[in-house]
Amino acid sequence: MKGRSTFTNSEAEEIIMLIKQKLEASSQEQKNIRDKIRKKGFYASDFGLKGGQRGYDVNDFLNAVTIVP
Repeated sequence: MKGRSTFTNSEAEEIIMLIKQKLEASSQEQKNIRDKIRKKGFYASDFGLKGGQRGYDVNDFLNAVTIVP
């Protein structure tokens, strides 16, 4: 596992915001956003989240990780 599976509320909110941006972004912008998400410690590949053209979404993230106060 490259990343983490537990995030604080504030970390999760930041990642959720980035995931939402990723879903609306162009292919090049998506790559940059995914890099930002990884810097925050979430690697979708750790959870087998790849998916179609747009990849994983917020629900996939929420189902994969634990969020703590």
